Amino acid sequence: MKERTDDILIKIVSENRAAGFAGMISYILIVCGVMCAFLSALRHFSQTSSIVLVSVGMFLCFSGICIKAILFQQSTGKKINNTGMGFCSSLTLVFIILKLTGNISWSWLWVLSPAWLGVCAAIAAIAVLLIAGAVVSRRKKKR
Repeated sequence: MKERTDDILIKIVSENRAAGFAGMISYILIVCGVMCAFLSALRHFSQTSSIVLVSVGMFLCFSGICIKAILFQQSTGKKINNTGMGFCSSLTLVFIILKLTGNISWSWLWVLSPAWLGVCAAIAAIAVLLIAGAVVSRRKKKR
């Protein structure tokens, strides 16, 4: 009984350490993301550098928030539904606002690039899954 209690306590402590480490990483990602997003305004970088910094900042913030959501889901057992905007749609929205306010002079093809690149990536992933499924089913039929 004592050995089992020790094993359970060790498991709980190691899980808490892992969750604490992941929580710390998520906070660091969020802080770095916010710093990247506002660094371009404070340092007056070029237009392209500013857009890259804002994009990297948004990615870091979203990554930190995703880690926090996973930790919340694991600690509470509640399922989190995806009801918000994704990274590609948020970045597209930022680019559209920058274009409409005259801060960038890109063509609309590049302004909307995160959206259409995301769609192309999803189509490519589905195609790979379909091809892999077809190959596996052919191998099963040959046996």
